[in-house]
Amino acid sequence: MKTLNFTIKHGKKYPSITSYASHIVHEASQFASNMTLDIEGSRVDLKSILGVVSIGLYENKQGSIIIEGFDEEEAYERLEAILNN
Repeated sequence: MKTLNFTIKHGKKYPSITSYASHIVHEASQFASNMTLDIEGSRVDLKSILGVVSIGLYENKQGSIIIEGFDEEEAYERLEAILNN
């Protein structure tokens, strides 16, 4: 199990929070590992666009992603590159 902590920063790269969420869900869906998004104690499946959009991804909020599975290391690295850059 790996945990990725991050701060939401969609900035100029994504025109809206929905496009930011869509990109993260798309990337997460490329992996077999189970991934859970935690924002301020609320948890949703990171591979569910409805769940991710409904959790409230606002600029500068703190969050974490719990990744569990055989490809968790690769998933962690890919998501870290997206979320922490």
